[in-house]
Amino acid sequence: MMTENRLVLALCAAAGLALAACGQARAQDDDQSDAGNQISSSPAPGAAPDAAPPSNPATPGLSFAVGSSLGLPAINNAIQQAGASLEVKGAYLAVKSGLCPTVALAWVTAENGVNNDILGVTRTGHLEAFPTWQQGIDAAVNLLRTSGDYKNIEAAIARGDCCQQRDAIVASPWSGSSHYGHGADFPDVAGCPPY
Repeated sequence: MMTENRLVLALCAAAGLALAACGQARAQDDDQSDAGNQISSSPAPGAAPDAAPPSNPATPGLSFAVGSSLGLPAINNAIQQAGASLEVKGAYLAVKSGLCPTVALAWVTAENGVNNDILGVTRTGHLEAFPTWQQGIDAAVNLLRTSGDYKNIEAAIARGDCCQQRDAIVASPWSGSSHYGHGADFPDVAGCPPY
């Protein structure tokens, strides 16, 4: 589950921010974590509670601690200061969904949605429109978690393998029958073989 501290740190890293909220999140992280370059989160389904969290080479030097008292104002401040770059949207998607940050960035780049529908969520065959891009990403994450069409993406997220996540997205019905040109139209993900 996403924590406030984790979201603020991801946004700060994506946008290179030097906000007071970023420093406060980093200080809390230093106080609460000794896991090195790892993301602390709830254990994956079936994992032992004391299992080490997955390594995340896409965010070197960051160690996200669970539990924060920063609150919604700090998160909103980090988002406002960061703007709406693809990197920030990718970081937000990564934190909300559990996707590897490099996969999340590739996915928002591939979809490049309009009307704040960042990942092209449809209802009855028509693209949705959302008041904010965050709500658009939240709707996409909700669809991932509630539709049986995307269980392979969720399974790849649970395994923590970035290449499997990318492959599951490409193979899914998310982009319709094109499957991102069978992978050719999906941006490269560092560490994964190209299509």
